[in-house]
Amino acid sequence: VYLGYRRGYVLGYKALEDPEIRPIFDGALEEALKGIISHYDAPEEWLRAYVVDLTARLANRVLADSVFRLARDPLRKLAVSDRLVGAARMSEMTGVTPLNLAWAIAGALSFDASQDPIAVELQERIAAEGVESVLESVCEISRDEPLGVAILERCRRLHEKDRWL
Repeated sequence: VYLGYRRGYVLGYKALEDPEIRPIFDGALEEALKGIISHYDAPEEWLRAYVVDLTARLANRVLADSVFRLARDPLRKLAVSDRLVGAARMSEMTGVTPLNLAWAIAGALSFDASQDPIAVELQERIAAEGVESVLESVCEISRDEPLGVAILERCRRLHEKDRWL
């Protein structure tokens, strides 16, 4: 959804229909899934069914969940134990640098919706401290480790005016 926000989508299902965003979404889910299965020795069949259900709910035009609602409170979602960074760290335990989750984390770091006070706080911190510092203090990801390098490269690309994917 964070990449959908950058593209100007209002509804989550519209972001999922974007042919450049969808492969990143699917790839991030796969990275997270592999990490969760490995870390928790979780049942793969059940988790894959959950991913299918989650994707179907997000893609459901009737539910029409807003990108804003899905993306709000980025500081919580960027915490080391929450859905983005936590999933990325679990994925790394399988020996993979989670490049799709790196896109999601970069997108969350760039989320600047003025109606979300947490997003405003995040952007103020980035303006004052720099994205590298916020990546380290909020996400506990060093700018020098492979995941940090991937995230910062994606942050740079997200802020380019041209094609970023």
